[in-house]
Amino acid sequence: MERDDLIEYSLHAHHDEEQGKKIRKKIWMVTALLTIVTVVEVALGAYIKQSSSAWPVVMESKAKRGKLKVLVAFLLVFGPAATLIFISTRGCQHSFQKLEDFGQLPNHTFSVYIPEKDSFESKKLHDFHGDIVFISTIQTSCPSKCQLSLFNFRELIYNHIFENKRKKLKQVRIISFLTDGNGNPITDTAAFKTMSEILKDNIPNYDPSLWTLAMGDVKSFYNIESNGKNLLKSSEQEYGVGAYQKYLLLLDKESHLRMVLPANKEGEIRVMFEHLALLQKEYDKNRSE
Repeated sequence: MERDDLIEYSLHAHHDEEQGKKIRKKIWMVTALLTIVTVVEVALGAYIKQSSSAWPVVMESKAKRGKLKVLVAFLLVFGPAATLIFISTRGCQHSFQKLEDFGQLPNHTFSVYIPEKDSFESKKLHDFHGDIVFISTIQTSCPSKCQLSLFNFRELIYNHIFENKRKKLKQVRIISFLTDGNGNPITDTAAFKTMSEILKDNIPNYDPSLWTLAMGDVKSFYNIESNGKNLLKSSEQEYGVGAYQKYLLLLDKESHLRMVLPANKEGEIRVMFEHLALLQKEYDKNRSE
């Protein structure tokens, strides 16, 4: 799968060398555990053989002798496996790729569309603290001509968000800024009503509280720098005016940028979902510590 030149912002910060070290470490652990299991099996086997000849003298009854044999046999069969599972799960607990943190976005002010009232409400980005947030653009020309692949985004990301909406700790919000073909913000209320209807028609379980339409200076969200490059300027220099519109931003619960990928390709949206899962797992890990 081809990567856009601008995805220096992507969070593939784990190099092959680091992955190799992790794999070698796991192989060493498994080898050591298998060696331990073998030693335990041999030792217990020898103990059973020795104990079988000694028990008639030491034990007072066949019943006691039978119980001890059952216990030792149980330990022989299940003990090593249980030890292997315990040590493996403890040793590999929460071993996963952690997304890079590109810093907190400014507390931008914008307006969100309220379909029920056909009006707008002022919001700040930090009002969404506590939720993972996707930032995107969207156009009334969707779904036929859209910077966001509506079908793929629905199938790969939105449906997952909708299914988990009652799980507070898994809460994810989508904020889509309505723009024209050149990346300029749309301010016409009628256009927002039209866009809301388009989403309802194309997203059977569309919930405006999860997927919010917004109006404001969307370019300020994309005016971000990393490794000496500015996403907004570089995208327009490379691909023309409004090229930034195709990018999807992933923000954590404190509005820190964690991932940027194009939202107009199925493959990239699939990768973005994988990074969403990694971010959610990161919060799960923090809660368990």
